[in-house]
Amino acid sequence: MVRDGAFLEAGGQAIYWSLNYERTRYYPSHWATHGRVGLCVFGNGSFDMFLALPVTFSASYGGSSRAEFGLGLVPYVYVDRYAGGSSSYGDVMLPTIHAGYRFQRYDGNWFLRAGAMVAHFHQEVVIDGEKRMDTWGWNPYLSLGILFEQAPTSRS
Repeated sequence: MVRDGAFLEAGGQAIYWSLNYERTRYYPSHWATHGRVGLCVFGNGSFDMFLALPVTFSASYGGSSRAEFGLGLVPYVYVDRYAGGSSSYGDVMLPTIHAGYRFQRYDGNWFLRAGAMVAHFHQEVVIDGEKRMDTWGWNPYLSLGILFEQAPTSRS
């Protein structure tokens, strides 16, 4: 069975939050695969805009309570005009790795996800007085989503 869904994620792949579309395929052996694409647009008083497009593929195993793990990438653009001038850059967090818990009944209409993601990204950081241009970081996530009813298929 294949089902489409939408979910809101706090934290996770898009760092702040994201609205996502997901396609789930169930297999008889308690496995499921999930493909996702999302969108995050965020800004606050310390920077103008962060725009991200998380793309992930994950697998889950279990009944209603499922272990979930996956990989992805997140292209993003960061615009900052508040830091004494104007700066903007775009990059890709690659890879992103996530693992967590998913509660989703096979025939239910909603799901809940929680876990953590780890990502490799390019950013100037200072660690023990040494400048580095890339690093690994992690971010927890919590997602709540809805699954759409699957349209009946006709066989001819």
